[in-house]
Amino acid sequence: MTVPNGSYLRLNFRATASFEARILGQRNTFSPYVKIINALDRPDALFYQLDRPADPEPVGFGAVPILPVFGVEWRM
Repeated sequence: MTVPNGSYLRLNFRATASFEARILGQRNTFSPYVKIINALDRPDALFYQLDRPADPEPVGFGAVPILPVFGVEWRM
């Protein structure tokens, strides 16, 4: 059986900051964040399909492309 070419390397980054505010007498913490999943944009599939008659090389599927995520965490 052949091994897929290349190495498996995926970098994820996260940047966040916290702000406190009083809403209706309660202290709340807001933490906006940005995440970048698969920052190197590598086709790093977790599963591979092998079809020997058609192609002797394994083909990855379910790969995650570069993915920016924006959000806010709210704690009371």
